[in-house]
Amino acid sequence: MNYNNDCIMKKELNKTIKRLFVLFIMAGGLFTACDEAIKTGELDEKPYELANQSFAFLKDANSSRKAIALEMRENASVVSVELGLTKATGAAANATISTDASLVEAYNNEYFTDYPAFPLTQVSLENSGQMSVDNWQSASQPLKISLTKGSLEEKTYLLPVVIKESNVNVSTDAKVLYYFVKIAGSIPDTDKPGGVKSICYVEVNNHNPLNTGIYRLKDSGKPFFDICIIFAANLNYDVQTQKPVIFFNENISHLLTHRDKYIKPLQDMGIKVLLDILPNHYGIGWNNLNIAAARDIARQLRSIVDTYGLDGIDFDEEWADYGTNGLPGTNTTSYARILYETRKLMPDKLITLYWIGTMGLGNQIEGVDPGALVDYSYYPYYGSFSDVPSSSSFRGFSRAKWGPYPYAFHGTNGSTANPSISTTNINRIKNDGFGVNLMYDLRGKSDTHPNNAFMDYSDRLTIYSNILYGEETIRVRDVYQKDW
Repeated sequence: MNYNNDCIMKKELNKTIKRLFVLFIMAGGLFTACDEAIKTGELDEKPYELANQSFAFLKDANSSRKAIALEMRENASVVSVELGLTKATGAAANATISTDASLVEAYNNEYFTDYPAFPLTQVSLENSGQMSVDNWQSASQPLKISLTKGSLEEKTYLLPVVIKESNVNVSTDAKVLYYFVKIAGSIPDTDKPGGVKSICYVEVNNHNPLNTGIYRLKDSGKPFFDICIIFAANLNYDVQTQKPVIFFNENISHLLTHRDKYIKPLQDMGIKVLLDILPNHYGIGWNNLNIAAARDIARQLRSIVDTYGLDGIDFDEEWADYGTNGLPGTNTTSYARILYETRKLMPDKLITLYWIGTMGLGNQIEGVDPGALVDYSYYPYYGSFSDVPSSSSFRGFSRAKWGPYPYAFHGTNGSTANPSISTTNINRIKNDGFGVNLMYDLRGKSDTHPNNAFMDYSDRLTIYSNILYGEETIRVRDVYQKDW
């Protein structure tokens, strides 16, 4: 073999290996999950600690990662960063951050990549990038960085954010954050005449959530479902640390880890994807959290939503088993508190609520009506109809956000028969100002049919869509099966 060609081939091979390694590390760092309790918002500070010294570091406000994937579909997007200290001291820490396009070239040279720099003219730093950590505190208040998409091509751009000046030591390994900003096309909306949102829970232990996207209105092509709720992650209790934690089983973990396959396709057609959180017989639930626990859980939820690119959280209050593990019973402020703390951290996300076992939502929390904190809620008893809860039960909630007539595709209490559908009740949803049509247990195959027959719900969905949206519903592709 020619010597020069041999060298060139080896060089290109080394580049390829390094690229693959970088992509592997990014994929593993940005989109990982496991079947254990999720620990969120934590940064490994040990590499930056030296005895009797405090080092500053820069972190994304909602993730512990140094490389953050951001998908921009709208013209504007906002990220938040924090200045942290490895050790709180009696002196305030001050720093100035900025964006630095020169680091893009350095990154590309080191890792043999070719990311273009995100234009700095389309970046704006709050407070001119000045941040401070008060004495005896370990982190600053979040600082917002605003991005505008403008006329950028649909590709991934690199935006380094760096600590430029500081009155405390800064670890070299922790002074830069890299935002990988993917410019994507705008998301089509699912809005349909009348404004009623069709929401569906999918039991992902057995069925594929992608099936919520295969039913479309025949003429407009709009998806029948506006929101898919993945059912369900759990609110568990760690007996050793004596703290509530969010837990993923292997099915939830797989879907979130592979969001590009199971979540993003729905979002690309305009369907919002939420994660349901359900108590799990540990004695902990939405009705007995103290303020500190509520704030910690809200931070965990925000980190999960950001890490896996979800559109929000659904709260469900079943199976708490209050009194287990010596935990306190219910109180009248806890549920409102967790909604308040979650909304504070997720002003831009959906918060929905399955109205079962709920209590303590009849009074304001921090001067805010609980009903104002929730986007949608629904009656839980399938096949029955109920008006919106009274103000004494759910203060500030309205019909426009309420689902009065939930439908389970396969009945309840173990029934496998197709439950009847009341056109009278569907007309009441349409004509009486209700905003939600809730459905449950959309399947890819029959769990009871001897041949596991494929399911096709287009006939039943047409009964709803003819009344609510003025169109038939059709199935546009083969049904998805669980493939993990």
